Amino acid sequence: MIDSTLMVAVFLIRAFEERTAVAVRSSDEAAETELLEYNQEEDFNESWDGSYGEFEMGVYSYTASEILFHVDSKAYKSEHTAFKGTLEAEAEEP
Repeated sequence: MIDSTLMVAVFLIRAFEERTAVAVRSSDEAAETELLEYNQEEDFNESWDGSYGEFEMGVYSYTASEILFHVDSKAYKSEHTAFKGTLEAEAEEP
């Protein structure tokens, strides 16, 4: 009986450790992907930062685009889409 209990406990611990490791890797990969996406949109970020500037909190300083990207990714994507639409419309005008 004790051997069976020990075997089940070891199984559960290993399963938990494997799931935790996968979740940590997925989280790290997601963070790297976000950083790459943010860095790839320099035109939008510069435009947004030009409009709203930089925010300082004590010794910390963040650009408006960084704040928008990390706090509300849906709003960032929405504003980015609108920005790209404006650029395309301006490019089509004679």
